[in-house]
Amino acid sequence: MRRKPDGSMNHQRSVAARFSAAAATYDSHAAVQKEAAERVVGLTAGLTPNRRILEIGCGSGLLTEKLAVLLPEATICAVDISAAMIQMAQARLAGKGGILWIVGDVDSVRNGALFDLVVSSSALHWITPLEPAFKGLAGGLVTGGHLVFSIMIEGTLAELHAARREVAPGKEAQSKLPSENEVVRSLKGADFEIASQERTSSRIQFPSAAAFLKCLHEQGLTGGRFSRAGAQLTRADLRKLVSSYDSNYKDGIGGVYATYEILYVVAKKRV
Repeated sequence: MRRKPDGSMNHQRSVAARFSAAAATYDSHAAVQKEAAERVVGLTAGLTPNRRILEIGCGSGLLTEKLAVLLPEATICAVDISAAMIQMAQARLAGKGGILWIVGDVDSVRNGALFDLVVSSSALHWITPLEPAFKGLAGGLVTGGHLVFSIMIEGTLAELHAARREVAPGKEAQSKLPSENEVVRSLKGADFEIASQERTSSRIQFPSAAAFLKCLHEQGLTGGRFSRAGAQLTRADLRKLVSSYDSNYKDGIGGVYATYEILYVVAKKRV
């Protein structure tokens, strides 16, 4: 399976370093990711056969654990670019057999194995362009095999991006999350048939804008391509950002909210 990485190896190292640094605190802030993993595993329940499973971006093992419970006889190949995240996942599933842990990206799975099912939750938006990535995943599936995933899409954290444009015009993030249409178009271009797709929108509450930004930092989500701009935010910019967010995105009960747009897809490799 081959995929084109987003940028150079430096990009991958940066992503791995951020998630490794946040491994110990990730789960305590992962309400959205936990819900997404629950829905993804539910989407796999009626698919057969699922003896050989590849999970892309297993992180701390939120989805891996649920798959192992649902499909105890399956062999799961769990891949993540962060060694520290893999260690957290291994600790979560200590004593559970049938799981092969790989520190690396999709290209790390090169043994010619074919899988019945490829799954991913809250991870594929880190890989661009999407169509070559999906083609690589299709290459690792048996004919008629399924790809089931959740992906964060355009509109996620819209409030934060709006506040940033207001207080620091010209310092917007350089990259955007994919749109729903882009995901669907890329899947079709990679010879997948879409069996189902559903977009959900969730508002998550936080005590304050400062608490929200801390949450993002402790998940390893700051400093990446979805937040990096040509010019860095100054401390003064950050103070203005927090003040603007606290003022404009109140949740009505003393805190603030943030919106997450997630697309859930079940796709089948064309026969």
